[in-house]
Amino acid sequence: MDSSPTSLASLSERELHELRQQALGYLKQHQIQTRIENVLNHLCVQRPDDVFGYLASGLQEYCQPPAISRLDAYPTVNSDGCDVTKVDVYVTYKNETKVVASALSSHQPLELQASKVDDLQPLYEQRKTAIGRCCEHITGPIQDRLGGENAGLQLAVDDALRKFADELAAQEKARSEEDATGGLQQSIDFESGKQTPAKIKSGKDSVRSQKKDAKKGRGASIEVIQNDPPEVFPPGSDAISVTSKAICLAGAALKEVPLYQHIAECSARQVSDAPSPGITP
Repeated sequence: MDSSPTSLASLSERELHELRQQALGYLKQHQIQTRIENVLNHLCVQRPDDVFGYLASGLQEYCQPPAISRLDAYPTVNSDGCDVTKVDVYVTYKNETKVVASALSSHQPLELQASKVDDLQPLYEQRKTAIGRCCEHITGPIQDRLGGENAGLQLAVDDALRKFADELAAQEKARSEEDATGGLQQSIDFESGKQTPAKIKSGKDSVRSQKKDAKKGRGASIEVIQNDPPEVFPPGSDAISVTSKAICLAGAALKEVPLYQHIAECSARQVSDAPSPGITP
């Protein structure tokens, strides 16, 4: 309903009464009168020089916490010329939504991973695929999980990201097991329709083989235990780290404190000075 003076003059007494009741209900719902009176009482006692600055500071404690409203992710290039993912964190605070912080994913130059020039092109394609998947994760399921969360509560944000990382790992493990099962199926003789099982040596055959090797001057075969393959992360898993870093920067910017202090406060530790580098004299 229009509340301009002209429209109010044309309202009936009943409609004006309803507007007054709605206004009183709104003030009571948010405890506006009580909270303003509390700040004014402190103002009269303290009597600061900057009256309106004191009022602004006093009312700020009643503001709603800064909430993550949106995450934007897109491919870009860092200062080293590497393809990376950039994340922008949009936060709604004091009825205003804006970008508070941005962060880049960490990638080393592909030239350090390739042994020859011909290997670079496949690596470039893999990197682009991973960045595309990373952007999809951030603007999709990660944004759904973190939307509305307090940007200053880093531990809660990291818990949500950790759960998403576990889901990604479980999906990748299931996919790998499915591929391995399909690759290890026994060959089928299509002409007879019977399976051709692999020939397995019995224990006696193995002993006879070792005796023959001994007679020929050859020692028994030594089984070499292979090292575990390096852990392979699913494509786009960089979304976890870069999102956590961007939100951590946003939390420090909202508090207007250095990043190390914000991290220390999130870890429930008090740090008075910046950490000095460890240098051996």
